[in-house]
Amino acid sequence: MRDSILGPNISVAKGSVIERSIIRNSIINSDSTVTSMLLTDTILGDAVQLIGSPRKMNIGDHSLIEMQG
Repeated sequence: MRDSILGPNISVAKGSVIERSIIRNSIINSDSTVTSMLLTDTILGDAVQLIGSPRKMNIGDHSLIEMQG
């Protein structure tokens, strides 16, 4: 975790990296990367890469999501 705020009610599995993000009421499964996001009430599967702007997400395993402007 770098330059991020987590909580309340967050679970982050082993191998996940969170950078420049605010995450609450969410589950981040293993080996996922979240960068520059504001997430609430979100579930991310295994090996998800999520980069970009604020959203509410439910994303399955091995996904790449990149948000632009």
